[in-house]
Amino acid sequence: MFSAEHEVYIWAKDELEAMQAREKLKKNIMGNNANICVEVKYSRPLTAADILIVAVPSGVVPLVAEELSCFTKGCPLTILSASKGLIQPGFKTISQVLQMKLPQCNVGVISGPTIANEVMNLKPAKAVLAAQNVECLLRLKDVLQNNLLHFELSLNVKEVEFCASLKGIIAIGAGIAEGLGHGKNFMGLLLTYGVQEILIIGNFLGISTGQILSIAGLGDLVATCLSGDSRNHRFGKLLAQKTSKETALKEVGMVVEGVRGAQDVKGLAVLNLSLPLIYSIDLVISKPTEESLNNFVDTVLHYKGAL
Repeated sequence: MFSAEHEVYIWAKDELEAMQAREKLKKNIMGNNANICVEVKYSRPLTAADILIVAVPSGVVPLVAEELSCFTKGCPLTILSASKGLIQPGFKTISQVLQMKLPQCNVGVISGPTIANEVMNLKPAKAVLAAQNVECLLRLKDVLQNNLLHFELSLNVKEVEFCASLKGIIAIGAGIAEGLGHGKNFMGLLLTYGVQEILIIGNFLGISTGQILSIAGLGDLVATCLSGDSRNHRFGKLLAQKTSKETALKEVGMVVEGVRGAQDVKGLAVLNLSLPLIYSIDLVISKPTEESLNNFVDTVLHYKGAL
């Protein structure tokens, strides 16, 4: 991929994590990875010529932004956020938090149906790059695009990030449905009603329908819901076996953003938005019991949406 033409440094939080990442590189990365180096974070200075990709759980983005603010000391970096989620309070996007702490930087985002294992194994994919600065946008495309990974471009950063933030909740529901063995007909219902509820939230927050139905929204949603490589999907399958949230998260072994997303959306209940599917998924996350699982199935089969 692009590592064949550019030097790539992966920053780990400590030396143990760096060692583990190096082992994964040896075992899993196909193609030319000679230019990829794994080291502990902040091991080398950053310059305006660098592109910094932030790919951390949304919950630690404020901390990372604070660290970067101290480390970069006003350097006008180009930052690309691959993190998904919204920051509370206030439903702030990842780019808004980064831009607030690093006002001198150009901040872009990437979103779309790009399951990591498939990209790693050189499967063709397409995503959306978004930034408010056109020069930044074109630079990101020039560096990242190749014959397998293509991009659409957008100047509407907020809308692209919103689409990425909610797909994980529905993907947990897809994992639950698969874990229960309810088949593709049921899955079709689930995805349809999931899109409807994302549209309801989007309309309230001023997000265009077109963006929600783009590859940053619908495309990413479908890929995440159908892929067994999705952490949200795997987490949902474990819930279908009545595995507790804590045990399921431990088994997945990585952050499941849909869990946090469901909690965020639950806060919208006071606004009387009609979101029965998302609320039923959140109930299963909290208490994966026979009762909550049956409620989830009944919600899908007897769905009465507000659209």
